[in-house]
Amino acid sequence: MLPGQAAPEVSLVYTSTAVSVNSEFDLFLKLFWQGDADRYIIVPPRLVLPDGLTQVSASFFSEVKGDARTCTYRFILRAERSGEFTVQPVTIKYWEKDSGKENALLSDEVVFEAKAFILQGPKNIRIIFFAAAGGACFLFAVFMARRRIFRRRSAPSASKSSDRDVILQKLDVCKQYKLKGDYRAFYQQAADVAGQLFQREEAFCTSLFETLEKVQFGGYCPGAEEVDRVLRYLEKKARATMSAQQSDGFEYVKKQHQ
Repeated sequence: MLPGQAAPEVSLVYTSTAVSVNSEFDLFLKLFWQGDADRYIIVPPRLVLPDGLTQVSASFFSEVKGDARTCTYRFILRAERSGEFTVQPVTIKYWEKDSGKENALLSDEVVFEAKAFILQGPKNIRIIFFAAAGGACFLFAVFMARRRIFRRRSAPSASKSSDRDVILQKLDVCKQYKLKGDYRAFYQQAADVAGQLFQREEAFCTSLFETLEKVQFGGYCPGAEEVDRVLRYLEKKARATMSAQQSDGFEYVKKQHQ
């Protein structure tokens, strides 16, 4: 080393304000000196990490301003548990140009605490907000669907001929959705039909609604046999219901003319 020239300066910099368990954060090792860019040969440093702290990746970049040079080693770390961690001082080995003597520098240690859950800025707040909003929308959709089905099942029937026409139309729409393979729309329409047809078949309606929920929100794709079984059952109940209504109408007409 020439007279009056100082050895490189080293610092271990921890820039995060807080650390969450299983979230990545940065640790920087910086070397600074004045003089030629190739004045020193630096051995790439290695971190000695405590249990529960892992290194995800590492990178290197340098910056030159006038006769000042900064070499920065970036380490991306992840804490796998909560608690306090200490990163031991890092030893930097280097050789000065035209010198066969090995030198060493020692950084400071870094101490930080990892917590189980920490909000880290606007990005995480937005994620939490949208997740909560999505959950609220899901619960509202489930509530409204259940309310629609059971309200139709308990509501008094209107004109019987009108009901028959509506049921037939909806069954026809069910068939069209089945042929298109649109099972979400099929089960929505089937739930509407069931709400008009069934008064006492709690088990079937519950099963139908649970399948609708899985198709809508769980990515479930029912098989063709399952869809056919639901459609056949609805058609069977529709025929039985319409036959009963026609019998009631016939009895009513008989009494009117007696």
